[in-house]
Amino acid sequence: MNFADNIDIGQNVINEEVSTETTDQDITELFMMFDKDGDNKIEQAELKTLLRVVYKTNPDERMVEEQLHKFDTDRSGTIDLEEFKQLYHSMPYKPKGRKLRHMFDEYDANGDGDLSIEEVKQFLGSLGAKCSDKLVKKLMKEVDVNDDGRVDFREFCLMFGKSLSEH
Repeated sequence: MNFADNIDIGQNVINEEVSTETTDQDITELFMMFDKDGDNKIEQAELKTLLRVVYKTNPDERMVEEQLHKFDTDRSGTIDLEEFKQLYHSMPYKPKGRKLRHMFDEYDANGDGDLSIEEVKQFLGSLGAKCSDKLVKKLMKEVDVNDDGRVDFREFCLMFGKSLSEH
């Protein structure tokens, strides 16, 4: 059982338009959403997820490889943030997510820069999910890269990336 088995929030958040103007911060947040392992690179599997969202279809390997070849200007085999910005600007449909930072800050009730189990549970509840503490802990463990039992902003973005990549 994983995050995506329990809640489908990523697609709703990524498609919710808030403004027509896209900033570098917006693009960076989208990059972080699709960079689900947090290594600051979009690998082939992560690119496939992105293309699935943009084109509303399951892209074949040829399409993924073509896009990787087109935008991987340093030929590293991955797409870094600068290359992602070029990719984003070329997309026929541009995902516009509400500001993840704003959403994160809204649920970081004590303002310490991390979400506790209670704060994550409140966040999930606001999306209509009823989750037990045990399930919330399990979901948090999936994205808790630094294994501190809390969810920081990067890990919060990973929650969305995981949700998107599993569908």
